Amino acid sequence: MRPGVEPTRPGLISFASTTRTSINYTFVNLTGQDTGGTDAQPIPLVYHVYISKNQGADYELLTTSGNNAEKTAEYLTPGLVHYFKYQAENDLGLRSEFSTAYTMMPGQTPSAPASAPQLVTQASDHITVLVPEPSDTGGPTIGRYEVEIEQMSGVTVVATLYLAQSTDVADIRTFIFNTTKGLIAGREYHIRARAHHYITDYFSLVSPWGASATFYSSNFPEAINATDYNTTFTYSALIKTDVTIHWALLSSDAAKGYSTTPPVYTLQVDLCGRETSSATGNTTFITLLQTTTATSFTLSD
Repeated sequence: MRPGVEPTRPGLISFASTTRTSINYTFVNLTGQDTGGTDAQPIPLVYHVYISKNQGADYELLTTSGNNAEKTAEYLTPGLVHYFKYQAENDLGLRSEFSTAYTMMPGQTPSAPASAPQLVTQASDHITVLVPEPSDTGGPTIGRYEVEIEQMSGVTVVATLYLAQSTDVADIRTFIFNTTKGLIAGREYHIRARAHHYITDYFSLVSPWGASATFYSSNFPEAINATDYNTTFTYSALIKTDVTIHWALLSSDAAKGYSTTPPVYTLQVDLCGRETSSATGNTTFITLLQTTTATSFTLSD
């Protein structure tokens, strides 16, 4: 008979990698007095690793090993949280308490979102996009999406912003980029997304970035006769067969709808009932001019 006590409670189980149906793990060995012996005379140990596939309610023996070399738990259910714990047993047949239970979910890296973000709503103060789901989640349900936003000035990226939502958001695929998050009216933005799923609190698998889409923080331009911006729509030189139409170009950024390009002004005239649409019976409008710079047009004949 040799003296000794039960080993101390062992420590950490860590996870090295995972696939859709397997988890690679390792654990911490006990040494010296922690084996139940002494520093000079440690007692040889084996380790019993247990797994639960039922939220930690029921455990079954996974493996017994004399070392902590990396091991693989196989034939697991994708997307299901598995609980792991282990205990040490020394040559005296004395067992330690179980370690803390650690959780891990089998899965692999999801694919990139299936296509570029899709526009939901857009204005000068916000851009709302929907992220398409990946074609392959990697096993688990996607835990959150991340959106990267590049603010452009011509062909130059002047700022890069990130938006992220987690599982406590009702719709994790919808993102609102607004002025409180850095949006500036009138700018061009390149937006792309990627998917995450969290296998544990510290182990995350992240998809590649998906395709990028271009959006603008702009509104429709104001009507040309909008008195709020002091514009005019008048005429002069009116005779029996001619008239000159005048208007003022929209001047403020807000009136232009924060467009990145000059508004195009379209001048139309109706034929006062002399021609109608055969489909609707409505007056037919004829386009006289489309321009970005002119402020008048003379209608003759």
